[in-house]
Amino acid sequence: MEVEASVPSLVAGEAGWLHTALAALLPYIIWVPYQVYLSLNDGGWKTLVKQITFGSTSVTSGHAGAKPALEARCQRQPDAPTRPDAGVTWQRISHCMERYTVQSSKSEGSDRLVLMYAWLTSKRHHVHKYASLFTDLGMDVVTVKITGMDLMQPTTGSQAVAKEVVEFLAGQPQYSRILVFGFSVGAYAFSEAVKMMHERGEYAGVKERLVGHVWDSPVDLPNMPIGVATSVTANEKIRRYVTSCVDWFLRTRHDVATRHYIAAANYFYRGPVAGPSLYMCSSCDPLSPVPVNDRITGRWQQLGHDVTTKVFEDTAHCANYTKYPKEYRNLVLQFVDKIGMLH
Repeated sequence: MEVEASVPSLVAGEAGWLHTALAALLPYIIWVPYQVYLSLNDGGWKTLVKQITFGSTSVTSGHAGAKPALEARCQRQPDAPTRPDAGVTWQRISHCMERYTVQSSKSEGSDRLVLMYAWLTSKRHHVHKYASLFTDLGMDVVTVKITGMDLMQPTTGSQAVAKEVVEFLAGQPQYSRILVFGFSVGAYAFSEAVKMMHERGEYAGVKERLVGHVWDSPVDLPNMPIGVATSVTANEKIRRYVTSCVDWFLRTRHDVATRHYIAAANYFYRGPVAGPSLYMCSSCDPLSPVPVNDRITGRWQQLGHDVTTKVFEDTAHCANYTKYPKEYRNLVLQFVDKIGMLH
């Protein structure tokens, strides 16, 4: 059953060559200055040079088609977590994927994997906190993070990341039980991977190994403009301007961008994983509002999916665990037990 994405304001419009050219440049106008700002804030010019050298601001490095030498440099980058958990090995797979492997007495290692999609502005220490929930239970974790450039250039960005993720999972058959755990824009990023699993028969086996999915503050397509703006700045005036620019981008770049978002959203609306789901959001998150989430989970339930929902009170975007650590942890552990992944 095809579900039409509820984006009435995002329609394909006729645009002149100047509008088209400006829309094509918009991802660079928004994200390159932001990346420069972050790099200078984190470690000055040396950090910025390292970012450029290792290709982490490029939409091609680390993806299929990237130069092997560049990909090898990305994997050798010496920026592993400063305090890795005991008994856990960290590995950079590519510029968008990292793996936490639990040392196991089994020669073949763990058969349980958590595929974790981070939010746009997350840093490693943020994601590490969530990964520890599962490595403490003996599960391996692979984290995936798309950049703002990946998001706004789906064919060369987020879809390339999706291909990389699916190929990695296809090449790791020892993981017979895979739990998907996604935040914010990770809902879109994972939906691109699901779309690829459906459309390409060689990846059908990967989808069969997905046993459940957990979502924390997922962002639906109509909320993408405010989501991007919030990721870039806390200044309200600039945020309104960026929101308008992204909305204009979605209208102008329908054929090369928006239609891909809608196609991926349709897979999410139908339920991206056949197994049970845990769906969490906040009562006051403008990026992931309760009514939108209720429509999505209600649709899943109508389609026969097993859905557990939780609305946390007065938390910021992707901050539910920070404010309610005990309750959040208990919810996740109960869900993991429910889908048979505790052991």
